[in-house]
Amino acid sequence: MFAPLKNPALFQSVKVKRGGYAVVWNREIDISEYELWSHGQTVP
Repeated sequence: MFAPLKNPALFQSVKVKRGGYAVVWNREIDISEYELWSHGQTVP
């Protein structure tokens, strides 16, 4: 599902969903704030 995000143009097209509860790239690819909080990694 996330393989298309290897395309730099698609990856950079990310938007925050209204209400701030997810980030989305298109209708098929989104990540909830819970997933980001639970499984994300801190970037220095």
